[in-house]
Amino acid sequence: MAGLGSLGMARADAPGCGVPGSACSEAEVATHNTVRNCWVMYSGAYYAAGSFVGANGAVAVLSSGWCGRDVTVYVVGLTSAKPLVKDILASYRVGPVQ
Repeated sequence: MAGLGSLGMARADAPGCGVPGSACSEAEVATHNTVRNCWVMYSGAYYAAGSFVGANGAVAVLSSGWCGRDVTVYVVGLTSAKPLVKDILASYRVGPVQ
């Protein structure tokens, strides 16, 4: 899965969180809130966003302080870039938010 090599390791108190396909809590996603270790939530899932810094549309998410947060409202509010951002996010999906 693209992007997972630099997503930051899951903490010991979150077994399975960060493993592709595994569920993760909103609280755990919120701890991954730096550009180097950036996870975001979108539409009920979480994404390892740190490695798409510089990808088209991704810089706005990261520079807007969205790391560790739910970007659903932000992405829904986009107009022309919305399909591009959704496509980029799809390739960085880790699993569902529980």
